[in-house]
Amino acid sequence: MQESRSTIDGVKLAIMHKRFEGVTRKMANTLLRTARSGVINTARDFSCAIVTAECGANSSPPSSPTPSTSSAAPT
Repeated sequence: MQESRSTIDGVKLAIMHKRFEGVTRKMANTLLRTARSGVINTARDFSCAIVTAECGANSSPPSSPTPSTSSAAPT
């Protein structure tokens, strides 16, 4: 059985990147609005990201520090 992979052109890739970036930005905004911790509200010491199945960072908002992806993903 052969694996078929579809090709993604530059326009589709840019659209997907912006959508993922928007999702992570909304994740960060929701966390800021709903957090009770002073560390999160005042220092903004947190990060949000979308990761791949291999624990590689796929998308994170520009204002967020890059999360550490060295730990294994839960199964």
